[in-house]
Amino acid sequence: MTSICTRCALRLHRVSQQETQHIVGRAFSQATTRSREFPTFAYTANDDLNDALADLRNKHLVPAFLTTRERKLIFSPKHKDYLKQNPQTVEFGGDEIELQWINRLTDRPAREALTRQALEQIFETKDDKTWSNVAKLLQANKILKKPVDERMQAKIVRKALHQGKILHVLSILQQSRKTGMSLKTPEVLETLIQGLRDLAQRSNWNKAHTEKALKEMNIVAWLLESEEHGDGGKLRKDDPRRSPKVLGVMLELAAVYAYKHTEGKDVTGVVQRYADRLLSCMDDAQVSPSDEALFLVERGPQTSFQQYIPILHGTFVANTLLREQMPQADKARQVIANYEARLSELAAVLESRAPEKGTYDYVALESWRRMILSRPVL
Repeated sequence: MTSICTRCALRLHRVSQQETQHIVGRAFSQATTRSREFPTFAYTANDDLNDALADLRNKHLVPAFLTTRERKLIFSPKHKDYLKQNPQTVEFGGDEIELQWINRLTDRPAREALTRQALEQIFETKDDKTWSNVAKLLQANKILKKPVDERMQAKIVRKALHQGKILHVLSILQQSRKTGMSLKTPEVLETLIQGLRDLAQRSNWNKAHTEKALKEMNIVAWLLESEEHGDGGKLRKDDPRRSPKVLGVMLELAAVYAYKHTEGKDVTGVVQRYADRLLSCMDDAQVSPSDEALFLVERGPQTSFQQYIPILHGTFVANTLLREQMPQADKARQVIANYEARLSELAAVLESRAPEKGTYDYVALESWRRMILSRPVL
């Protein structure tokens, strides 16, 4: 009996050795170049960020690019010692990476936690090289079939606006198939267009800031024509290209720019075109918004209130600018009268709350006050 057990043990040992050699031979005798693009993170001055990016790369991204046999080598406990004694490397994204044995239970921080940690570190800086890692983080998570959730995508847009890094967001959107961020996500689209508009307003419609916002909104409009962000050549009922909230911002930026910075002339005719498009897309319910459509909340962002201000302001300035050339003039006057009445009523409610500076109510009320102060006097 003893001799049989010994023979079995030897046989098992030989099989184990052969299996390991087979795995190693098959995995590393082949070329290490992979067909998929491997996201390569930029090194930064932040050690904590570098560590989070390295963990995401080495313990989540690299395994996703390995073959089944290679993954078995780094995850199987029986290959731990072999990998230590026989270091193996692979090349991804121009980097040579040494494979490490990974204990799935103790050595592998959660992907979502690493991603969140990295993004929060990036949000604190204005460094462009550091911000370039946002696109790579989104790409990495998409490769791992765990795209960054929509709320975090909207936060990325919000933080980029705050740090003056909106060009990084526009670049991410242009790579939507890689990054997974799309203007089809309402929260992303609304955060972006409202943010571009608010930056221009907070500059008191300074020429450079307003012109910049116009150019960036033109990029947004161009993106909405693509399949990744819209429906291409088709126009659906709730298509953003027909949304008064989107068209209102575009009209407001164009009308204010023309009124303040081109001697009050619609030189290119863009104000007239946007005004006509906006009014054509507004049905009776949008011309006279109900209390359910235009409202305040007790707590939180006053999104509805703030989204209707550009529609009123854009239509008002366009009507002042174009005069007898204003398209659908009767409808425009209806919009101005109805929106003015409802928004004024809600602004009075906000004032009665005496909001503290920096609160959501304060930000909304400030947007209203800035609009009133900056618009043309009839």
